[in-house]
Amino acid sequence: NTTGNFVFSKDSGSVYYTVQNEQTLRAEKVMVRKILGAESKEIYFEPDEAFFVSIGKSQSERFLFISSVSTTSTEVRFLDQDKPGAE
Repeated sequence: NTTGNFVFSKDSGSVYYTVQNEQTLRAEKVMVRKILGAESKEIYFEPDEAFFVSIGKSQSERFLFISSVSTTSTEVRFLDQDKPGAE
């Protein structure tokens, strides 16, 4: 139930990806999974059904951007990958 929207972490040790709701097919979660890990961890959930989420990164790869988008507005959150434990 992933959406195909993903980015690798700056060190290529993890992958961040979006997951869609099984019933509505709305991209609603951002997950992270260590490449050598067994489990994924939810790092963002968009509760408002008018919004869907996507993930991207800056050209320098320092920042990951989580965008929540609706037909009338957009919100963007960021993660600084240069800070340990940033989630």
